Amino acid sequence: MERRKAPRANVNFPVRWQRNRTRRSGNVVSLSRTGFFVLSGGRVKAKEVLRFNITLPDGEELTGDAEVVEAAFEIGFAVTFIALDKDNLKRLDRVLAESFGKTPKATR
Repeated sequence: MERRKAPRANVNFPVRWQRNRTRRSGNVVSLSRTGFFVLSGGRVKAKEVLRFNITLPDGEELTGDAEVVEAAFEIGFAVTFIALDKDNLKRLDRVLAESFGKTPKATR
């Protein structure tokens, strides 16, 4: 049974993430309107909140807060977005539209 709420785009974007005083980096390999999966070492736990900065292909940054929903030790983890401002939501919609080969829609 499919649990995902939104279609996923296969991507390969660098990401920096931080929780408490721990800072790490990795690669986002799956991205949707609701969250992403990042390949990254380190230990995170479900329900932890982290701050992230994803570098998009055009050099812009997608930044916000996310909550860990699933973790695989030393492989990576899945998160759901919990805080994206209007500008970051527009960036997300644009990059997803480009990944799916569609023209981005205007976001209000």
